[in-house]
Amino acid sequence: MVEEPNFLDVALDWAMNGFLQKSIHREYVKTLGLTGNEVILDVGSGSGAFTQHVAEAILMGEGRITCVEPSETWIEVAKKRLAKRNFVDFVQSEMETAGLADRCFTTAIIHCTLCGLDPSHRQSLINATVRRIRRGGTFFIKEPTTADKGIQAAEIRRLMEHAGWKEVEFDNTYSAFQGPAYQGTFKALSGRAGRPSS
Repeated sequence: MVEEPNFLDVALDWAMNGFLQKSIHREYVKTLGLTGNEVILDVGSGSGAFTQHVAEAILMGEGRITCVEPSETWIEVAKKRLAKRNFVDFVQSEMETAGLADRCFTTAIIHCTLCGLDPSHRQSLINATVRRIRRGGTFFIKEPTTADKGIQAAEIRRLMEHAGWKEVEFDNTYSAFQGPAYQGTFKALSGRAGRPSS
């Protein structure tokens, strides 16, 4: 059962992500090196506050973004926020049961999503995501690493390795609003794209 955000949660999101963290999101997206032609899977897209910067990055290309988010409230907020971007699609679903074909995306992004999941759910979400990425694709992950509300880089690497993916680049960052965070880039091990370990 998805816990839906209340009015205060939505208002806080607009304040934090719409204004205070806007530059943080924009700068992170710049580091991804998007060309504009990617077919992107945004996992746990929430309110679309981060997605809007990804959309700006591919605006002049022929790419598309699919936002997968289980919360009906956040999906509606995201649709309003991205209403002018006709290359963004929305799927209200858990990642594991989303009606998406395997290997149909060039790129996956998880941004501040794993930290909010029950630890027992994290591997299944990662496995469900890598199944949808094309051979040679890229998986970007950024998560806070605070002791109380974050997830540690070592666990992210373990989850990805179990799914058959390796870290090819990473950085540890810090901001006044987000605190310490990990951001990593992953590629599938040879012959393992879309084939998570059992």
